[in-house]
Amino acid sequence: MRFISSPSRPASCVGVSEMKTTELREKTVDELTNLSKERRRELFDLRFKHYTGQLLDTASLRKTRREIARIETIIRERELAQSAIG
Repeated sequence: MRFISSPSRPASCVGVSEMKTTELREKTVDELTNLSKERRRELFDLRFKHYTGQLLDTASLRKTRREIARIETIIRERELAQSAIG
């Protein structure tokens, strides 16, 4: 997470709060699914702001997409591990 200060914006936290992969791996599949839904909604809102010209930090789009990919990857890994066991 970066902190940016400029004349037009006070120093503030920019973008989405990224979770590290280790933090994501500690969560259950249900928690990850809910988090994925939240991030997808957030991505929708960011895209809407981008299209209307209200989004200042366009990198947050990329960060959110990547976080969704991380979450979905961990969910898929767990599905594959379950199928290999059972």
